[in-house]
Amino acid sequence: MMKLKILNLDGFLETIGRCRGPVYQVGPDESRTDLCRSASLQDALRARYRRDRGELSITLVVPDGHDFFRIVAYYAGDC
Repeated sequence: MMKLKILNLDGFLETIGRCRGPVYQVGPDESRTDLCRSASLQDALRARYRRDRGELSITLVVPDGHDFFRIVAYYAGDC
């Protein structure tokens, strides 16, 4: 599980769009929803991002190790 603060939502969504497995957003009730395959969830993230003035705190679970490191590499380069 990783907790991130996203400052570039478009770049983040591009990165998870290249993932080969699921990327789960963890909700407050510990529910998991796959961000990669849900346009409506991505739209909700965009709305939160705008509401929070260009930043988005998110908790993710990424089961595929390759995808995990892809997101970490993106995040390290974006911060």
